Amino acid sequence: MKIPHVCCAVLAGAFLHQAAASVAFAQTAATAAEVPDEARLAVARQIVDTAFPAATREQMLLGTAEAIAAQVNQAMLASLPRQDEEVVAIIERWSDKFLADSTPTLRRHIPALMDSFAQAYANQFSEQELRDLLAFASTSSGKAFFSRADKL
Repeated sequence: MKIPHVCCAVLAGAFLHQAAASVAFAQTAATAAEVPDEARLAVARQIVDTAFPAATREQMLLGTAEAIAAQVNQAMLASLPRQDEEVVAIIERWSDKFLADSTPTLRRHIPALMDSFAQAYANQFSEQELRDLLAFASTSSGKAFFSRADKL
């Protein structure tokens, strides 16, 4: 049956397109972005360390990747004119394989992601705003917020 293969190809294409677009945008934005001053960058790094503790950041990021994959699966399945068990099984297998294959890459890039978060925060917020964000991230409510971000 060709339809399941088409669905998988569309899903794969969507993931790859989004990934390529994100990388291209990030590279362009990084090139065009102002270099934040050291004070803002230092506070931004504290926010990242507080919001994404080293002991749990991998779990947090992998949880976010799994949540995104689940949402894509739901959207793909909802777009089918009828529930075809063969198509459902193919989409689920592909998604599981995609996550398994991409997890090592994500793990390798966690330090760069954390640095990118800090750079982005430092570029977007004033030093006072960063200090306010750090204060929030340091509270029990802030910690709860960031620890549940993958469920949002």
